[in-house]
Amino acid sequence: TLESYKGAQIFEAVGLAQAVMDKCFFKTASRIDGVGFDILQSEGEKRHQLAYHSETLDNLGQYHWRSGGETHMWNPATIANLQLAARNNDESAYWAFAKHANEQGTRNSTLRGLMSFKKRQSDCH
Repeated sequence: TLESYKGAQIFEAVGLAQAVMDKCFFKTASRIDGVGFDILQSEGEKRHQLAYHSETLDNLGQYHWRSGGETHMWNPATIANLQLAARNNDESAYWAFAKHANEQGTRNSTLRGLMSFKKRQSDCH
């Protein structure tokens, strides 16, 4: 139960300054000194600012393509080439799409991009 843990001193704090230990974790063991109230406050304020800085959240392009955002395999160039290939039966547009998709897979270290076909040494008879 919680009552059995109170004051049992079975835990050790790591990375907190002695002033923090004395005020907030009285009689708790701590052999490794660390951050004080000033750093804890600034870290808390930074996290609060990230969570509540404005009414709108920034769209950094994690899920949809954005200019200047994260790299995506499906971007305007790949989509345009794929649509052109499908609509016009354009083989060169398809190969442009395939080349870009294959190069992106390698650049982004996707599983698809890290795999290659093994060449067969000789025919088995």
